[in-house]
Amino acid sequence: MSSTLAHPDADRAQRRYKHPARRWATWSYFGFNTLFILCVIVQVFFAGAAILVSGSWINAHRALGSSLILLPIVLLILSFAARLPVALKWLTLLLLGLVLIQPILIYAPRDSALPILSALHPVNALALFTLPISVNIRVWYLLHS
Repeated sequence: MSSTLAHPDADRAQRRYKHPARRWATWSYFGFNTLFILCVIVQVFFAGAAILVSGSWINAHRALGSSLILLPIVLLILSFAARLPVALKWLTLLLLGLVLIQPILIYAPRDSALPILSALHPVNALALFTLPISVNIRVWYLLHS
């Protein structure tokens, strides 16, 4: 029995995510996206420890930050393998862009006339935390619809 409020392509979308390879890719996307969220939380911990405990924690913050670029690349590949909706692919690309500008925000403005732009580094970190949560909610819905 179908609802009159259901989207006309709902049955097709539901079948799409039941295909084993696509389902695996979608679950992998969800898992790697969750890993990214957890890494951002650890990044905030490292930054807080560097500010409040000892400056030596900044090395851990930098090391993890440098490796975080890999996860959005994997997510982008998985978004195509899972045949996620175009909007989710664009949001994944946005996540990659936000990760790429994060180190620029902390270092480049110090050499410019507007060093206050470095304050956008933690603001961008908030976006790097909330964007994947929003995406994971949508992916969860796809997996369970």
